[in-house]
Amino acid sequence: MDLPTLSLLTVVGIYVFLKLLSQLCTVPKEYLQQQSSVEPTRLAHESSIYKSIRYHSLRVGLDIRYDSYKIRSGNLNDIWSIAMAEAAQKRDKGIFINREVLKYTYINYCISEWQKKQEEPIESINIPIDYTIDKKWVVGVLIGFILQIPVRFYERNKGKDKDKDKDKLSSGLDISNITLPTKEKEKLDFVNNYTPTKDRGIAIKYARQVRPGIDVLVEFTQLNLVSAVASSIKHLPVDYSGKSMTIVPSESFENISNSIVKLLMGFVSNMEIHIDYEARFDTDMISLPDYVVDKNKLNKMSFISKLKLFALNKGIFKSTKLIYIQSNLDKPKFTSIEKNKLMISKNSHVIQEFHNFNVIGPILVTDYFEHRTYAPYFGAISQSLEMKLINFDPRTKSGNIMIRGYSIGKPTNFINGKVAENDMHGNQYKKSSDGFMPLPLNIKGRWGTDGCLYIV
Repeated sequence: MDLPTLSLLTVVGIYVFLKLLSQLCTVPKEYLQQQSSVEPTRLAHESSIYKSIRYHSLRVGLDIRYDSYKIRSGNLNDIWSIAMAEAAQKRDKGIFINREVLKYTYINYCISEWQKKQEEPIESINIPIDYTIDKKWVVGVLIGFILQIPVRFYERNKGKDKDKDKDKLSSGLDISNITLPTKEKEKLDFVNNYTPTKDRGIAIKYARQVRPGIDVLVEFTQLNLVSAVASSIKHLPVDYSGKSMTIVPSESFENISNSIVKLLMGFVSNMEIHIDYEARFDTDMISLPDYVVDKNKLNKMSFISKLKLFALNKGIFKSTKLIYIQSNLDKPKFTSIEKNKLMISKNSHVIQEFHNFNVIGPILVTDYFEHRTYAPYFGAISQSLEMKLINFDPRTKSGNIMIRGYSIGKPTNFINGKVAENDMHGNQYKKSSDGFMPLPLNIKGRWGTDGCLYIV
């Protein structure tokens, strides 16, 4: 065979091989090339406003029906109603906490008993963020959610300042003073007669000391929380069929947000829920902080794994399992390359979520089918948010991040106990910002042509 013929056959072979790869791709290449909807106009020194590509309006809630025709966003009582409806079909339905089951019917009994015995209003149920999640934690949080008592998470002071906790939290009930019924009785019925007041109120408060003398309190409403849950569900493919999830907690406000959103997501989706401090990867879905993953093991790949990684980088991958990786937006520790290696290692799709203290649920989130490794950290805007960049450089398409939407908490900053006019990041949060809130100035991003925000 002469050289020209051999060269032609080689070119044809490569072409056929590449065409075959494109046919085997899980989703079309174009699917990942447009992950946001972009407003056609923008203000000077700002980028356009970016929104989720799959929206009719911003994702507010769960679209709960009542009176046979009206639709509303839903509230935390509605979410618990969904869980109890499942318990009516499966009496032993419960949450597995470190492999021990906490039945829905027992939680429901505790809520009912608390409601009967509560004589005076409680300002809040107070829980330190380093409290190990156990049965009391889950029951206490759900009592607060269902009976509309704010659940306040706080950082425990150390050493000489530990007595200050008592002063700050004197008006609430600390989790250490909550006693659960010793006999695990059950209550199956949960009456949820809708009234507009059930949609209102503060669900969660975060009390954090930025530095000595400077504190911040962030309040999240029921609407914030329900919107985050609805957005997380909507981000998954419509045919996603996972039936079990594991939540791996850690001691941070961002992880508490993530754990609560995933817990409520499990209720709405009728999943078997596990809360476990050990990442076992034996359920259909697992959510864990990025630092839990052993990166050294990811680099030890067999020849077969390397072939699978090559196929993944070409968009060829299929699995029924899912891993959520929770990262902080200002200090992400898990790159897109490491994400792909984890996908091969665990034979699981991986969604990376980027969180911030002031927002319940993620701000940025990678797509379920994302396999590209153009940059270390990137993602599309969450379903319940809008985003734009200020101090915008049109040449690099980069700037400081501002967000607007339904999952943002209301921050109040204090200096020596008095309300501060400026936020803790040095940004002036003005009413003229059209509802947009600035993120810390050290967090910068640039828009890609695919509609993703790349963290720089």
